[in-house]
Amino acid sequence: MKKVLFITSTLRKGGLTNVIYGLAKYLDKSLYDVNILTLSKEPPNTDLAEFEKISDLKIHSLNLSRLQGLLFSKKKAQKFIENLKPDVIHSHGIRADGVLSKIKTNARRIATIHGFIDEDYTMTYGKTKGMLMCKSDVSYLKKMCVCVGCSQSVANYVRQKFDLQNVIGIPNGIDTTKYFAVSEEKRLELRKKLSIPQNAIIWLSTGKFTSRKQPLFMVKQWLLYTEVLKEQHLYILGAGEQYDECVELAKGHNNIHLPGRVDNVNEYLQAGDYYVSASKSEGFSMAVLEAVACGMPLLLTDIPQYKEVLVHNEYIGRNYKLDDSEDFISRLQELLNIDKETARKNAIETAKSEFSAKKMTERYVEVYFGKVKFGL
Repeated sequence: MKKVLFITSTLRKGGLTNVIYGLAKYLDKSLYDVNILTLSKEPPNTDLAEFEKISDLKIHSLNLSRLQGLLFSKKKAQKFIENLKPDVIHSHGIRADGVLSKIKTNARRIATIHGFIDEDYTMTYGKTKGMLMCKSDVSYLKKMCVCVGCSQSVANYVRQKFDLQNVIGIPNGIDTTKYFAVSEEKRLELRKKLSIPQNAIIWLSTGKFTSRKQPLFMVKQWLLYTEVLKEQHLYILGAGEQYDECVELAKGHNNIHLPGRVDNVNEYLQAGDYYVSASKSEGFSMAVLEAVACGMPLLLTDIPQYKEVLVHNEYIGRNYKLDDSEDFISRLQELLNIDKETARKNAIETAKSEFSAKKMTERYVEVYFGKVKFGL
């Protein structure tokens, strides 16, 4: 039986962890001994409990603080790997990439690149620290057997920008047993449960309230086009640095809703009609794929990662020019003119055929044990 080991900092809730979850769940346990090694103690917003429900999955942790990680993670990980003797080691995130790049092992080293790393690091940590982190991660990634961009857009970008030649693209996949479309009767039940207007058109957006995600742009569109959108409700789920500003801006407008961070995102998606995003940068948004699986047509910015989602089927959504208010409302109205049931069916079919965690796992198995080789 082949042994597969995933390495990551923690199982903190988020897109990166969702990718690991999909792989850990759908790898065939009759063929593969699947293990996860986390480097640090779990934070309060961990998905550990969900991972513990996966049968025959083994979860280990070094339980190191950030400082301890700098001093001891390589040595402790080296000892763990020597004992486990995995055939494949798959890292997720800069800390895990750093550890995997430095240890001695005969295992096949795989790393997933979860976004446009220079943009991600500088937007999150500032220009100076972000670029230093980017430079470090690129040096780690060059030591892997194969790097996997979480979309073809990401793979193409890092190959051209950083001369990473050991890169391929595999689209992220979501768990379609959790995110799926429901009947009209169930949808109305969920609206009642969530206090969502029964007969209104509901636009959903999910994610952190940051300048990268641009929730303020969406709120401002509902204020700017009051007459056009007065019968349509905007729900933005999540929290972050721009949350209070959005709340203040939305005061007095009964069709703008900001519930904060919720644990039942899937129910909101199942109750909604359309998904909208103003994001400036993504890897390959799990939130968008979750919306597609729930049958929601999409209104997305025209960044390459979002274009890659919509290229599979013209009926599942529209792109609008980033930061362009007039194009936003124009594409919104265009999307509303598409037959909603046709768009819904196409979204569901596309999620199953292209963006399921099961399909993603099949593609990764080819990287782990198949024909994808770069010779390291």
